[in-house]
Amino acid sequence: MMSEIDVARWLAAEMDYHDSNAHIIHAEVKQGDLRYDAPKRLFFLPYLRFPGERCIVDIACGTANSVATLLGSRRDCIHYIGVDISREMLMIARSNMTNGQFVQASGHKLPLEKGVADYVFSWGALHHMPDVVVALDAIINLLKPGGLLFLLEPTPRVGTGWEDSPRERGVRITTIRSVIQCSSCEFISIHYINSRFTALVRRMLRKLKMSRVEHYGATRYLLTYLDLAADRVCGSLFSFFQGRDVIAVVRKAASSE
Repeated sequence: MMSEIDVARWLAAEMDYHDSNAHIIHAEVKQGDLRYDAPKRLFFLPYLRFPGERCIVDIACGTANSVATLLGSRRDCIHYIGVDISREMLMIARSNMTNGQFVQASGHKLPLEKGVADYVFSWGALHHMPDVVVALDAIINLLKPGGLLFLLEPTPRVGTGWEDSPRERGVRITTIRSVIQCSSCEFISIHYINSRFTALVRRMLRKLKMSRVEHYGATRYLLTYLDLAADRVCGSLFSFFQGRDVIAVVRKAASSE
């Protein structure tokens, strides 16, 4: 377990990095990360229901562009709480989720009431955290009974060289499973996406000057289905076909009994 001093240093490094690069990150996200658009629509949207006002807590929300894009007009029908350690990121996020509430905090110390959220989004949050177990436990505590957690994280299959901020690294699925099993929660959906195989397909499209094809909705869905098929059929034999990111939906038990 990390000391409080080490945790503080880790979080300070993350905050400094994201404050300094907020506008660069916003420009990149605004252009659209095509690897994640279709998977979120396929694996998250079917579980989102909006009868009455639902509360969504978005951990490490960044500029909130991703959630605004996914929800579209439905973002006006929810109580949205965006949490991020970066003040600069939150300043941009306010323009994307104009009706939202924003809190500057780390995933380790969430200044929110337990059981406040119908849905929690944790998209690329845990791999920035100094202690994944502590952070994931805190995130789960935000859920109401029966609430859903939407997870998207890089795994150690990603390898090295992809990192942007100073401390990030892939999150082990065994760690996530262990916390889920000890927290009265269950997986209701889990998939692995973004293999080296589909990364190669994307590079080939760009090399052939067909990058515009990648922007078509049908192409994005096709690449996602290719990922799923490649991981299930060949992933156990060849790492080239293994999905490097995990995308999952987790449900908290309807009661604590």
